[in-house]
Amino acid sequence: MYIGAIHGGSLLDNLAKLGPRPDEIDVVAFTHLHADHIGWACKEPPVFTRATFAVPKSEWENRHDLPPGAEATLEARMHLVTPGEEVFPGVQALALPGHTEGHTGFAITSRGERLLAFGDALHSPLQVRHPEWFTVPDTDPSQSERHRRRLIAELQRPDTRGFGIHFADVVFGRVVPDPQGEGADWHPV
Repeated sequence: MYIGAIHGGSLLDNLAKLGPRPDEIDVVAFTHLHADHIGWACKEPPVFTRATFAVPKSEWENRHDLPPGAEATLEARMHLVTPGEEVFPGVQALALPGHTEGHTGFAITSRGERLLAFGDALHSPLQVRHPEWFTVPDTDPSQSERHRRRLIAELQRPDTRGFGIHFADVVFGRVVPDPQGEGADWHPV
């Protein structure tokens, strides 16, 4: 199956620009276990040498098609997380199943603001306007749509921003209701 060009690989360069070294990171949290979301955790030699891997419990229980060696690498340093659990101070797990059985987002709260890191619950800013649109990899399109709609409602709160990993060059944004009451739109920040 061809899903289009995928560009990535800038995580370590971006971390270097921000300051923390990979060996200073304590926890790496995964929204789900697709290869494009766990890749850096499974590199040899290891990149995040002291990090615990926060893996959604229901995602682990329903894992499929992990890249070679990923299961053993993750399991050796894994902490299974459940919806509502605080995985790190100020970071809470949110159930967003549908893309995968255990797909999970994370609400990061600081100074009265929230950032919702929603992984693949939304693949494109267009899905904010059209939550009924699903992607081929969604294992349960109906469930995915239900959780997208709930997520979009949460993203409309005034204290909330979103982080969409697959949103190309507009990964951070706010969801703003359409003035005519016909859905909502993604506004990059």
